[in-house]
Amino acid sequence: MPFAWLPEDDTHPVRPDLPVTRHLTFTEVHALELGIYIGLFAFFALQVGYGETIVTLFVSIIRFTMSDGRAKAGATRANHRIGFHDVRQEPPYFGAGVLLALAVAVVGSRLFELLELGPLV
Repeated sequence: MPFAWLPEDDTHPVRPDLPVTRHLTFTEVHALELGIYIGLFAFFALQVGYGETIVTLFVSIIRFTMSDGRAKAGATRANHRIGFHDVRQEPPYFGAGVLLALAVAVVGSRLFELLELGPLV
């Protein structure tokens, strides 16, 4: 089914004119992209036995996100920004990207096992 493409503007990338995608901004898309990267990293790290690394990474991301929110709300004197700026601006999109990547990786891994193609990792 063909669909129209919406043009790029100051805050939105070129995107399909679909209900789910027509509102997406550059920041939201980038947060989703970073979430997908981290989700895939988490899946493969867990597969090879590096669960502690994932916990440390997630705690660090959550800590930076929370402290930045407090700084923006004036709850702290801190006014500096530490990396992952799009994640801090759009944490739901980052979280959705992580969950999406993990879900696809887990389903793909199980599919490999069911089709007897061997383990994915």
